[in-house]
Amino acid sequence: MADAPEQEDYSTLPLEDRLTHKVWKVRLNAYEESTRAFTSSPDENAPCFKIYNNDPDLLVKAVKDANVVAQEAGVGLLLAYLEFAGTQHAVRTRSNVVAAIVEKCLGSTRAGTKAKAVDACLMYVEIDTGEPVIEDLIPGLSNKLPKIVAATTMTMKKIYEVFGAKTVKAKPAVQVLPKLFTHADKNVRAEATELAIILYRWLGDAVKPMLLADLKPVQVKELETAFDSITIGEVKQERFLRSQQAAQQTAGDDVSGDIGVEPAEEETVDAFDLAEPVDVLSSLPPNFEDVMSSTKWKDRKECLDMLVASSNVPRIKDGDYGDVARTLGKCVQKDANVICVALAANCLENLAKGLKRSFGKYRNVVFSPCGERFKEKKQNVIDAIGAALDALFLTTTLDDIMEETLTLIKSKNPSVRQNMLAFLARSLSATLVFPKKEEVKALAEGSASLVGDADVKVREAALEVLGVFMKLIGERGMGPYLESLDDIKKAKVVEYSSAAVTKAKAEKPKAAPAPVVKAGIKKAPVMVKKAPIGTVPSSPTKRKPVVGSGYGITRPALAKPTSKLSRPESTRPESPAPASRVGRPGATLARPTAQNLARPSSQNVNADSALAAADRIELESLRREKKDWLASAVDRDEAVRMRQQIQELQIKNAGLIEASTKESMNGKAKDAQLDKAHRDLDQTRHQLNRYEREIESLKSQLTKARLIQDNHAVTESPSASHRSLSPHKSPVNYANGRSYAFTDEKENRYSSIPKTTSTASHRTMTPAELGISIPSVETSSHSASSVQNYKNAAELTARLRERIDSMKRATSS
Repeated sequence: MADAPEQEDYSTLPLEDRLTHKVWKVRLNAYEESTRAFTSSPDENAPCFKIYNNDPDLLVKAVKDANVVAQEAGVGLLLAYLEFAGTQHAVRTRSNVVAAIVEKCLGSTRAGTKAKAVDACLMYVEIDTGEPVIEDLIPGLSNKLPKIVAATTMTMKKIYEVFGAKTVKAKPAVQVLPKLFTHADKNVRAEATELAIILYRWLGDAVKPMLLADLKPVQVKELETAFDSITIGEVKQERFLRSQQAAQQTAGDDVSGDIGVEPAEEETVDAFDLAEPVDVLSSLPPNFEDVMSSTKWKDRKECLDMLVASSNVPRIKDGDYGDVARTLGKCVQKDANVICVALAANCLENLAKGLKRSFGKYRNVVFSPCGERFKEKKQNVIDAIGAALDALFLTTTLDDIMEETLTLIKSKNPSVRQNMLAFLARSLSATLVFPKKEEVKALAEGSASLVGDADVKVREAALEVLGVFMKLIGERGMGPYLESLDDIKKAKVVEYSSAAVTKAKAEKPKAAPAPVVKAGIKKAPVMVKKAPIGTVPSSPTKRKPVVGSGYGITRPALAKPTSKLSRPESTRPESPAPASRVGRPGATLARPTAQNLARPSSQNVNADSALAAADRIELESLRREKKDWLASAVDRDEAVRMRQQIQELQIKNAGLIEASTKESMNGKAKDAQLDKAHRDLDQTRHQLNRYEREIESLKSQLTKARLIQDNHAVTESPSASHRSLSPHKSPVNYANGRSYAFTDEKENRYSSIPKTTSTASHRTMTPAELGISIPSVETSSHSASSVQNYKNAAELTARLRERIDSMKRATSS
């Protein structure tokens, strides 16, 4: 039997070749060898990391290994590299490696590979920040395989669960959650529900506007039920970033060294931080101001409804909203329709919430108009205006609205005073900035002046404001403003103070720098010794050194006693002792002997010089404070003057805007009148043309009537007078083709019987239609018949002329 072929020894190959070898066992051994080298390395600069630092694709190939056993070892290699290789090199591999993990590892059938892949994603978050990892995971949510989508969602959920939604920004996850709830796979929807619950534990109601807006009613109901059983904020961060770990270690060292470290306040997250900005200006009609100035309230309401719907979003894109704010403020202040007033206030509230600080610059054209409209009696309008002012306050500060508030709480209308005081109480409770002393003084004094108002609601609102101030600055600070109140009102203020909830915190006073004093030197107490009886102190003079002392100890000079109180030299009282010797236990007030003065104390000299230096430092500090105070006083005066100028300019601007509006309205009215005059002129011209046509028709008819009369006179035969009268009709033919029959029963009447001939091409009006009375054939002579015919023609002519004249008069008028 031939010997079996010897197995090739791959251990002699370089590590680079073994990591990419075609035999999976060789790659497995290389992964395991590198993992052991990483865990035993002394630091991140060890030679074992150099290969992977120079070629990060080796880690990508290890994660995407075709063999499942080698792949699991490759993911373990990645974990060890991320833990020991150092942040700088590990971050460089993040984007490519996370994409490979999503593609090949999260959907693996091996539980070990999948768990290590999730741990690798968590490690990428720990070494730097979480937002880039979330961004690299989001493409996996669009994968065609549902198991990869579900595993990616589960990885994101794990990141927010252990690191928290305040350490890792939740905005990218909240934006993709609605899409996951519409996925066809139930496992994906289940993981999305768990992710939503985790985010709700950290952020609370801030996720609802973005999350529940596009869901089905059934899903909304399920999430609401799940949210109701959750207590917001009862979660803690389980794993920390390396930067947080370093900060905690530093804080621990400071505490051990007796250095106090204040914990940092957690940032609050709301729907504004999670939403994408929406452009509201583009949804407004181009003629927004013209529509809002329309005389029809339904047009204004329709425009405001459109703006309320478009602005009701968590975040609005910044832009120039000056004209919109000015128009809405004017509508709130002056619109006669309360529905439009409430809608305009809702628009202002939405804009203030969606723009945040960007809307604060429009407060001058909004705040006062809204406050003045508190005189409205409709409660729903008052509530809408109050909500708009509350949202506006969050975009400004108390100092920005203080002057307008003080003006409005002194309004003649009690409803304005009451609602402005209620707004002030809400603002003091909601502000995050502790009010300054000047603001407290002005607003507290203004509120205290209204506790005796005739309206009971105003009194209660003023007491509530004082109670909130007491909650902020304490009972001692409110003492000067409560001196004029009786015990009952003081009790009310205390009651409101105990019920108030405020967010602002007073700044802790900074500790004064300790005076620089040399070690071993203590300040001696200073005692004042009364002058002996019989001495009269002179005017204050400069201190002079004690004669013979020689070491700078000074004392005030005393005047000589008068002659009346003079005593012998032996009984004269002694001069005061030096300050360093006064007040010492057991020390006498006798004059020091020459022996004692001969022993100067260097310690006392140093103490006095140190005290002098400390006094100079304190004096310089006081001078600087005085200078700063004077400069700040000048700045305050300048600020007050500038505010007054700004207010005057605003009043002028409002007057100019109002005058311009009136001029434009007058111009539009004149244009409307001119258009109406043009239309009336065209109508008159049309009527005149119609009258002229009728006149021409009447003239032609008159001419035809005359022709008929002439023909009748010519064709009348002399034998007609001898014609016998008969009871039957006798027809008479005329030149126009018609025949008329005359009877004896009615004179000057006729009846026409149309008789069409071949020569008549059109219908001619009958004498009856022309108003002509054809005389009956008389049995008298021919001359009498002719005279009657002429009379009838003259009467017809007169009637036609009168009708023509009347038509001309009507046309001219």
